[in-house]
Amino acid sequence: MLFHGEEIVVQPEYAALFRAQGVATVDDAFRVWCPGPPDPGRRSRVVELRIPRPGGSAHLFFKSYDYEGAWRLRTVFIPARVKREFRNLLGLAKHGMPVSRPVAYGQTRALGFVRRSFLVTEAVENAIDLRELADGKPAPFPLPDRRDRRSLITTFARQLRRCHDDEWFVYTAFFKNVLLARGAGGYALTLIDVPFARIWRTRLVPGQGAVRDLACLQQGARKLLTRAERMRFYRAYAGVERLAAADKSLLRSVDAYQRRNYP
Repeated sequence: MLFHGEEIVVQPEYAALFRAQGVATVDDAFRVWCPGPPDPGRRSRVVELRIPRPGGSAHLFFKSYDYEGAWRLRTVFIPARVKREFRNLLGLAKHGMPVSRPVAYGQTRALGFVRRSFLVTEAVENAIDLRELADGKPAPFPLPDRRDRRSLITTFARQLRRCHDDEWFVYTAFFKNVLLARGAGGYALTLIDVPFARIWRTRLVPGQGAVRDLACLQQGARKLLTRAERMRFYRAYAGVERLAAADKSLLRSVDAYQRRNYP
């Protein structure tokens, strides 16, 4: 783990774009894409980027963290949040979970403390997050019909179960971090913002990791999905047509966790 100095990692297919933008260091990235002083009231900033390149443009998001004062104490001797998220996005993708594609991350440290850091990801085109959808915000495309809704629910439940079976837990599976997009291939759900996926405590108690993920999703699903659709999700997650006693016990645990923590 980096103790002092600078680290920057760029996916090979984006190396030429970074060079063309004059970005070779962490300070370069902030100078070019996120200039100006940080907001003292916030630890992070997000900037949408559209960078011209041969054959079109790159549509990216630049997320930065500026740690000042006591906040730096939470970064000492642990992997930087941006590095964890970069690796988590790659890991979840390998396990079949659709996620935003990581492009690069960078960090500078002083004596073990993170001074500043950034993560760059590809934008998910033509998308809206499920929390906005549940709150009534209009989508930039016609909403999926009943058949497409069923397909999305079933597919996402099975993808999540595969991750859980391999002890990959999202931890921040809130509706604000699940995007619904419509492209040439139809509708798709994509996860974003996963810095705590596979965090150590969910691996110590995997049952609780699964319960938390499902409770996070259920909080938003109560507003957006019918009860029949929520049960379809749980049946697909369990891989059964009819829930068994163990599955119903899991649902009771999810209900209790959701009502206690995310009423």
